[in-house]
Amino acid sequence: MRLSNLSLMGNRLSGRFPTALTKIATLLYLSIEGNRFSGPIPKEIANLKNLDKLDLSSNDFTGHLPAALAKLTNLTYLRICDNNFTGKIPNFISQWTQIERLDIQGSSFEGPIPSSIFALTQLRDLRISDLKGGGSTFPSLENMLKLSIL
Repeated sequence: MRLSNLSLMGNRLSGRFPTALTKIATLLYLSIEGNRFSGPIPKEIANLKNLDKLDLSSNDFTGHLPAALAKLTNLTYLRICDNNFTGKIPNFISQWTQIERLDIQGSSFEGPIPSSIFALTQLRDLRISDLKGGGSTFPSLENMLKLSIL
């Protein structure tokens, strides 16, 4: 299969993350936003090495973000809003050096915001809100020359 774009947005699909999707290695864009998927994000998501855009927002995903996500180094766009993750925003996000939009709002993560996020010089749009626990200091933005939305 040579599928490059797949959107299952807003279909009230439920159950675990469909691991069958992780076998479509040609995917560049995957959106499963606005469904009722639950449970953890599977480590097999690392199979989607060509992925450029990933939207997992508005589901009921839980647990920590798997370290396997660090392998998605072609990501330019990631939205994981409105889920029930646990733990802190992982430092491996710093490996996404091409990321332009990062949207982590209302996902139940704990603070503080990892300083490694502010080394992502390609970021244009950064949205993080509703962190639990400890606060964050305002970061240095001097190297984030492309940032237009914070």
